[in-house]
Amino acid sequence: MENWFEQLKKNRHKFILYSVIYAVACSIIYYIHYKVKLGGTIHIIYILPLTGGMFFMLLGGDYLSGYRSELVQLTNLSRILFIQCDPPRLINCIEPSLSEMKKQRRYTDLQFKLQIEFLLASAYLFNGNPETANSIFANSYKSISRISKINAFLYTAFIIVSYLSVNDIKNASYYFTYYNKLDMTGLKTVYYEIHQLGHKIFNILLSNSQSDPHLLIGLYNELLIKLNAHYLVCVEKLIHWQLANIYINENNTAQAVFHLKEIVCDDNSLAITKLAKKSLNNMNVEFSVEPAKEFKPFFKPIPFFIYLIILLGILLPLFYIVDIFL
Repeated sequence: MENWFEQLKKNRHKFILYSVIYAVACSIIYYIHYKVKLGGTIHIIYILPLTGGMFFMLLGGDYLSGYRSELVQLTNLSRILFIQCDPPRLINCIEPSLSEMKKQRRYTDLQFKLQIEFLLASAYLFNGNPETANSIFANSYKSISRISKINAFLYTAFIIVSYLSVNDIKNASYYFTYYNKLDMTGLKTVYYEIHQLGHKIFNILLSNSQSDPHLLIGLYNELLIKLNAHYLVCVEKLIHWQLANIYINENNTAQAVFHLKEIVCDDNSLAITKLAKKSLNNMNVEFSVEPAKEFKPFFKPIPFFIYLIILLGILLPLFYIVDIFL
């Protein structure tokens, strides 16, 4: 995968270059019109096509080199973890460019930087390095309101899981209070339902009293159903890991084996997959591993209105050329 930050820089440099060429060409056309047609007299109404054309062209170009470019890179990076379940690869993709991105802030906005940091922390969590994940999460969480509601929900859940994985109940409870305050309005019903299931599960895991394992089993299974087809494969495997451990403690070997096999069924690099394979080997259980899912780069189609905006940016300055020959 090409260096994502270098790609963002290239797109921004292209935008600047094309903008300069466009501005120079429009200025030359306007100057010729100003001398030939207007005889050197300035009329404000004749400036409008020039300013309008530049506005529309810059608006369309900024969308393509900014928002769309960042969305494509962020989605491709997210797929490495959430679908490919390959946190080591994601860490290797992000870390070399992260410090450079922080130094050269003009190429990305704050929201994109935060999403990259939260993604890196999540990669460390699923790579079996919760201490490193906690450090990054805690440093970035103060700006959680700057990212989308769905991502704020996802990463708040991850930070609770991360602290729970090192038995830090105090910090997990602290972020659980933020989890309960998350604004889920406007999101799809299924996300609200997942949030509510997460609330019930975290509430049980953070309570001091001994909980009924069958209650957790029911909640985890319901959560698996809700997560189906939401492209969060690594989260599904984490839930299978939790279920496997519950069944092991309940001496239900058959169900434990089923959930362990769900974790190792494809070639992935999650930390829990190594543990699941070890558990299956200790049980003398044979298992098969399917090849890793093929990585499919994300492509964001260009909306029709962007084509329309760029077309307006091209056509408006042509008014001067037409007017010269009329």
